[in-house]
Amino acid sequence: MQVFNLGRANIYHVSVVTTLSCVFVVMLVAMGMLHSLYFSPLPYPDSERIVKLEYPMFDENGNESSEAFNYPSLMHLYEHKPAAMEQLAMVHYAEQLLTSDAGAPQVESAYVSPQWFSIFDMPLAMGRVITEPVDESSPVAVLSFQAWQNHFNSDPNILNKTLRLDEREFTIVGVAAERFYEPNLKKLTHNTAVWLPWQYNLTSEEAKPYWWNRYALNLMVGKLATGIEHEQVSLSLSNE
Repeated sequence: MQVFNLGRANIYHVSVVTTLSCVFVVMLVAMGMLHSLYFSPLPYPDSERIVKLEYPMFDENGNESSEAFNYPSLMHLYEHKPAAMEQLAMVHYAEQLLTSDAGAPQVESAYVSPQWFSIFDMPLAMGRVITEPVDESSPVAVLSFQAWQNHFNSDPNILNKTLRLDEREFTIVGVAAERFYEPNLKKLTHNTAVWLPWQYNLTSEEAKPYWWNRYALNLMVGKLATGIEHEQVSLSLSNE
């Protein structure tokens, strides 16, 4: 891929996503090399191939000061998926008011690209997941099973009804199954209430072009192509 580094090394880290109800991300000591801790398999197909990608920044002393993506580099990597990656998915985490509820409770939202549902193999209680390509999706929503119970009274006719987050409305198209195990990429106690299309994420249009803004809640996960080692991906991404 092209280098947009503004004088800094263009280096990506690839970290293994692990379980025990959390994500253990071990920062790399040698640039482009992977170190990972294995605890127990994730409850997803081909879990050993699921990784979290990072975009580290280093200060003048060579110490890592950030692992977060800036918006242009995140989009560039997603749009130019390396052959070593079978799938890439973006997620933007937020906390918003569910203003369609009379009490307007604050809920956890996640704006995702469609590959997110495939990588984590989300089972459904009803409806469908978000399948439209990035930038082509209508404002739709997939509820967690808990949100469907707690905020919508387990309404069996919830599909095609409308919810409102802050000032934007979304049409409900699916409800995750109760057994779905969410990867805790944001924090240990994170429970997403609603998944939404990436294109509606809360990054401001004014901020999206800037390379110097790093967003800790804009993340990328992926699935390695069959037969590819983590070290190969780290090195290939860092050299592009």
